[in-house]
Amino acid sequence: MGFFSRPGSIGVELDAGTIRVVEMRGTPEQPQLVKWGTHPLPEGAMVEGMVVQPLSVSTALIELWSRLELKKRQVVLGVANQGVLVRYTTFPKPPDNKVAQMVRLQAPEYLPLPMNEVVFDYTVVGETQTPEGRKLEVMLVAARRDMLKEFLAALADAKLEPCDIDVSPLALLKILPPAAQKGTVALVNISNGNSTIVILVNGSPRLTRLMPVSLKQLAEMEECSLEQVLQIMPTDQPGDVEKKQKALYSWGYSLITEIRNSISHFRRLTTAETITQIFLSGRGAKITWLQAQLETNLGIKVELQYIFTGINVPHLLLSEGKDQGLEYAVSLGLARRGLEV
Repeated sequence: MGFFSRPGSIGVELDAGTIRVVEMRGTPEQPQLVKWGTHPLPEGAMVEGMVVQPLSVSTALIELWSRLELKKRQVVLGVANQGVLVRYTTFPKPPDNKVAQMVRLQAPEYLPLPMNEVVFDYTVVGETQTPEGRKLEVMLVAARRDMLKEFLAALADAKLEPCDIDVSPLALLKILPPAAQKGTVALVNISNGNSTIVILVNGSPRLTRLMPVSLKQLAEMEECSLEQVLQIMPTDQPGDVEKKQKALYSWGYSLITEIRNSISHFRRLTTAETITQIFLSGRGAKITWLQAQLETNLGIKVELQYIFTGINVPHLLLSEGKDQGLEYAVSLGLARRGLEV
């Protein structure tokens, strides 16, 4: 497909109100961050992680490519919305040359959509011994074709070609810090339009879930712009208690509830040990009061995810700080994924 006609990889995340891109070069073993950047999207161009106005998105992509002077036209695209289904299940272990056939035959039992309406893929994430014999632990991924069509239309109008499409929260696995690769931990990414959680056991995903809590909702509750939402802080000023404080803590409580429900669901599905740590990423991770609130209410250690492990980062970009990098976590993971394609 000509992906390496120019060396490197570009990861693209389309979020409510903004596009984020990261360009990387090198190899999967020795990746180098080249540049990153954002570009605003008109209101309504992206809604709940879906492209609603392909022309607006393509125009913004063209402007971003021009401003950053990006030459490469092949990209790795991240998608996370209600049209993407991720399921984990186990199958009796067949001979190695029969795995793909077995998974495709049995996958329809676990997916609520007809197979001809989705783009389907899978990966084996583990293997376990049960009283019935060896079983494969498999992650099934299906994306609605009609939903992807709008993404592809926006890319095509911008003269961009997807060399790969990944589930956005799973891209975070490409930038795991060492502490996230052992034990049972959760990755929580908070963006303008969506929040996601991935629960890992020894670095392997076991639950992936979209959480209906977003920075856009917080901005609407606080009656401010998406640009201003990161500056919202708890306050004890009398005039703010009834309105601002109530909205702020209501949003935070919704996020805490969604994380707690996801963890409870995970515990019902597995015998894995208790989750010991949560790693935060995404633009919402830069809200300074959020980390302490989550830690206090969930009783779990919460850290900002360090996303530059094993990556050669130019001093100029690194000087912007790890908080800046948090916003690019998904697109950085997508770009690193592209080096493997």
